[in-house]
Amino acid sequence: MASSGRQDIGLMRGGRFLAEESPEQLMAHHMCDTLEDVFLKLSKMQNQKKRRRSSFMQEVMGPLPPEAKQVYQVDVTPLWCQHSHFWFLATPGTEVSYLGKTLPQFTEPVHGFVRCLRGYQVTLRSLDYLRKTFGMVRIHMTSPRPQANPFSGLFLVEVNPSVCDLHALVSTSDRDLNFNLPVIGRLVYCKSSALDLAATKAGHVCLQNLPEVDTMSEISGEYGDNTSISIKDMKFNVEMEVISNMPPEDDVPKNVVDPMQLTLSRMKALIWKNFLWMWRNVGVMLFIFLLPVLQIILFCLSIGRDPLGLHLAVFNQELNDSSVPCVPSKGCDYNTLSCRYLSHLTERHVELDYFNDLESAKHAVESGLAWGTMHFSQNYSDSLVRRLENVRGADKLTIDNSDIHIWMDMSNQQIGQLLNRDLVLSYVNFTRDILSACNYTPQVAEVPIRFNNPVYGDRIPNFTDFAAPGVILTIIFFLSVALTSGAMLIERNEGMLERSLVSGITGTEILFSHVVTQFVVMCGQTAMVLIFSFVVFNITCRGDVATVSALTVLTGLCGMCFGFVVSCLCDTERTATYLALGSFLPIVMLCGIIWPVEGMHYSLKLISFILPLTKSTESLRTILARGWSISQPTVYFGFVATLIWMAVFLTISILALKFRKG
Repeated sequence: MASSGRQDIGLMRGGRFLAEESPEQLMAHHMCDTLEDVFLKLSKMQNQKKRRRSSFMQEVMGPLPPEAKQVYQVDVTPLWCQHSHFWFLATPGTEVSYLGKTLPQFTEPVHGFVRCLRGYQVTLRSLDYLRKTFGMVRIHMTSPRPQANPFSGLFLVEVNPSVCDLHALVSTSDRDLNFNLPVIGRLVYCKSSALDLAATKAGHVCLQNLPEVDTMSEISGEYGDNTSISIKDMKFNVEMEVISNMPPEDDVPKNVVDPMQLTLSRMKALIWKNFLWMWRNVGVMLFIFLLPVLQIILFCLSIGRDPLGLHLAVFNQELNDSSVPCVPSKGCDYNTLSCRYLSHLTERHVELDYFNDLESAKHAVESGLAWGTMHFSQNYSDSLVRRLENVRGADKLTIDNSDIHIWMDMSNQQIGQLLNRDLVLSYVNFTRDILSACNYTPQVAEVPIRFNNPVYGDRIPNFTDFAAPGVILTIIFFLSVALTSGAMLIERNEGMLERSLVSGITGTEILFSHVVTQFVVMCGQTAMVLIFSFVVFNITCRGDVATVSALTVLTGLCGMCFGFVVSCLCDTERTATYLALGSFLPIVMLCGIIWPVEGMHYSLKLISFILPLTKSTESLRTILARGWSISQPTVYFGFVATLIWMAVFLTISILALKFRKG
C-alpha cells in the first residue's frame, strides 16, 4: 500500500507480519543490501521463537553473533569513589555477575548502577529512566554506520549529574574517543566477535592514585539479600554467555498436535475449502466417480472371456462335396464319425468353413480368414473303428487315416491355446459319446490321469478371476495418484499454496487436509468398484468382504501418498503426467497383475518384491480365490507392505514440501 507519498511493503511469514516499511528503510534499518537478505534475517529471528529486540538496541547494537562463554573482570572501586553515577549497558539476556552473585537476566537494554551517599546500592533502571533524569538521550557515533555493525552489544556510559546529555563513549579497535571526559572503559571489537573490556588511560590513573579504604559497607541488591563486603576487595565481574542474537524465548503453551505442526482450526478450514471446491465442480466430481466404474466395466466385459466365433477351415473327404450338409449320426452308428466330432466342436462356438481341397483350406489360414485347417481322410470313420477294435494289430495306414490333421495359426498365443483346448475337449466328449452309445465304459477314452475337484479355484480357471485383484488395486491406486497430484498442482499453479504458507498454514496441514478430503472421494470410488466387480459381474470372492474392502482402501491411501510425492517433485502437470505414466507400466508388469511373479527373471523378482502393489495384489488374490483371513502371512504381508510404502511416500512428501525450493 502507498502512504505519505512512499510505497510501503509488508513482509509476512508463518501468518505473522515481520515488518512493514518502505524497501529503502527496511534495507537501511537492517543493514542489508537486498530485501531478500532482510527477509532472511527476519525469518531467522522468527524461527527461534523469540521476541524482537527494541528499536533502540536494533539501531545501536545490531545482531550479536554467537560466541563461546567469556568472563571479564574489572576493578571499578576507584571509579566508584570518584564518580557519583555510571551506567552499564548490555543486550537483554546477558548474564551479569555482581559481587560473586548472578543477577536475573534483564529484559531492558540498560543496566544502571548508582552510588548513593549512604553506601553502595545496585539498582536497575531502564532507558526511560535515563531520559527522565538526564533529558534527551543522544548517542554520538564517530563515523557513519558501517554496512556490518562492528559493535558487539556491550559498552559503558559515564553519566555526570551536571550534564544534561548522555554521552555514549564507544571506540573501535583503531581509535579512542574523547579522553577529556571521564572514561570508565571501552570495548574493542575483535574479528572473533568476542567482548574485550579493557581499562583506558583514565582508568589506570584512577587505579594508581586510589587510597586504600578498609571500611565495611553494605550492598543492597534489588534482586537478592544484603551482602557485607570490603570495598577494597570489591570486584565487578561481567560474565557474558552469548546464546544467540535474540532475547530469551517466550514460553509458548504447547498441545498434543504441536509436534505434528497441526492446528485443528486451520485443518477444519482447509478441509472445508477442499469440500467446497468439490461441491462447486459437480461435473469434475461425476467424472471422478464414474471413471473407475467405467474402467471396471470395461475390464469385466473384455478381459478373461473365452473368444467366440473363431473360424476353422475344414476339408472333409468323407463328404463328396463341401456343399453337402455334414449330418452327424446318432446312437451306436459308425458312419460319418467326422461329422459327429464336428458337431461337438460347434457346441464350443467354433465356426466351421468347408472347402473342397486341402490347398484352399490352407490358403484361408494363410490369408487370415481362419485360425486353423482340419483334414479328415476319406475313410476316417472305418479307420477309427478298426483302430479301436484292433489296438495291437492296427497298421500305420489305419492309424494315419484315423488321425485328424490340423494346421494352426499360432501367431496369437491366447487364441491358439484356447482353440487347441476346445479341439482336445471336443474330442474327449466325442469318444465318450460313442463309447457310451455302444455300451462301453466312457472312461476308457480318457487319459489315465484323474484330476479331482481342485482345492481352490475351478476346474477350468478363469483369467478374469486371476487378473481382477490386480486390476482393482491398479484402478484405485492410480486414480488416487491422479486425483491428489492434480489437486496439489492446481493449488500451487494458482498461487493458493503460496498464499496458504504465507498466512501461517504449514505444509503438513495442507498435506493432511488433502488426505482427509481425497480419502472420502477414494472411499466412494472403492465402494463403486467393488459393487460392480462382485455384485454386477460376479467375480469370485470366497473371502471376507470387509478384509477385501480394507485392503483396497489402504491401497488407495498408498496411491494418494504417491500422488503427493509426484506433486511435490513436479512443477507442472506435464511433468507429473510423465512421472505417473512412467511408473504405471513398471508397476503393472512387475507386480504380478497380468503374469505371475514366478515367471519373471530372477533379477526382476527382487525388484518386484519391493514394488507397492506386488504384495497387496498377491494378498487380495489369496483372499478372493482361497478365502483366507488376515491371520495368514500371505494376507497380512500385503497390509504391512502397503503401510510401509505409505510411510515412505508421506515422508518424502513432507521433506519435499519443507526443503524443495519453489
